[in-house]
Amino acid sequence: MRAKFTWFVKNDDSQAAAFLRGRFLAASGAPKKTYVCSSIWVEIRKVWDFVEADERWVVGDGSDIFFWSDRWLSETNIREGISIPAGYCLEATVADFTCDGKWDLPHVESP
Repeated sequence: MRAKFTWFVKNDDSQAAAFLRGRFLAASGAPKKTYVCSSIWVEIRKVWDFVEADERWVVGDGSDIFFWSDRWLSETNIREGISIPAGYCLEATVADFTCDGKWDLPHVESP
């Protein structure tokens, strides 16, 4: 139950989860280093590393996962992995690169 609640705090889009993230997590998404006097925080902290090590993305149709900026393949996102400068507008989703459940990547050639 603690692990499920911790996953909820980390990933849910609700206002409650956003409130808890604001209270207990640093801007990086990691748990705050400072002590927060809360029984909820104590329980989250106990299972944080377990949840983080074992959570996985369920891609589904890919419409909710940003291809370049979400960390859906590894611990870094694709933008970080190939060093694309932050100024580029890369808002494609995984769904933009699939067709009928299969990869449909554009053909790219070097100049």
